[in-house]
Amino acid sequence: MEDTVYVEPAQLALGMFVILDLSWLQHPFSFSSFVIQSEEQLATLRSLGLEKLRIDPARGLAPRAMPGQPASQLPVVPDAAPVVVPVVVPPTEKDIRIEHSRALRRNIANAEKQAAKAVRLVRQATGKFSAEPGKAIAQANDLVAGVAESLLDNSEMMVHLLGDKDPDGEVYHHSLNVAVLALILGKAVGVDAETLRTIGVAAIFHDLGMAQLPSTLRLKGEALTPAEERLLHDHCEIGARLALRHGLPKAVAVAILQHHEHLDGSGYPNQLAGEQIGQVARVIAIVNHYDHLCNPGNAVAATTPYEALSTMFATRRNWFDAAMLAKLVRVLGVYPPG
Repeated sequence: MEDTVYVEPAQLALGMFVILDLSWLQHPFSFSSFVIQSEEQLATLRSLGLEKLRIDPARGLAPRAMPGQPASQLPVVPDAAPVVVPVVVPPTEKDIRIEHSRALRRNIANAEKQAAKAVRLVRQATGKFSAEPGKAIAQANDLVAGVAESLLDNSEMMVHLLGDKDPDGEVYHHSLNVAVLALILGKAVGVDAETLRTIGVAAIFHDLGMAQLPSTLRLKGEALTPAEERLLHDHCEIGARLALRHGLPKAVAVAILQHHEHLDGSGYPNQLAGEQIGQVARVIAIVNHYDHLCNPGNAVAATTPYEALSTMFATRRNWFDAAMLAKLVRVLGVYPPG
């Protein structure tokens, strides 16, 4: 069980691992638990209006100055009411690292169960879309809410989970990855709660049209011929038509149609450019491409998250919304290769 402590907002400090007891949609952070790393985060946490905030000392940084942090601001966990206790040797940095690792393994195991359940729900929602569209749409909305509450916990787990892949559920795992990343990016760029829900649902169904294409095309391991490429491009229009026909909101259908468009006009199916591409589609386009780089059909071609972000920023930035790409780099680009 986590060794959690409650502190007042004024007692928060850099290096503390904070756990927000709020809905993911009720706070502005990309994750609901994280190590406080900047004065900006401290100010935002204190502005939430909470009387107490929960921290986990075992998962915080050891009490030492962070870069640019004076010693007077070292994290201090408030003492409980004075009691007479035996003298206890304080934990060493090695002890803290070991306990942090144990806590992370416990949380990852729980998150893996939640992720596996989410993949099954994506499979069910997309699989029954044509036969039971009403039920599939309701399931997708529930899934978006569930992802927000159960998977978007902390950044360490997300990096682990986004690298996991079940070969039997590859398509569904991709849809879940895109949904999770799109929600994170949408939150980072400051869209409202309703737009976040639209982003989540559109991300789950973004490849809806793929199921209508020949399996030989979808599962082909080597490079596609020009004719096969043209056929593959049809999945955007097919998916958008299915979305409208079966009752998904127009905003979702538009995002499905546009999620392969590029801001420089080089995308498909309609070579849209700039402001012609909607905000929801811009979010999904970025994370869809990112996940394809990290988890391609051919595992040999896979890149690390670091390499994927570097490639997108260095050679393909004209394809994407610059502000959104910068936000994704800021949210996910803090992790080293691997």
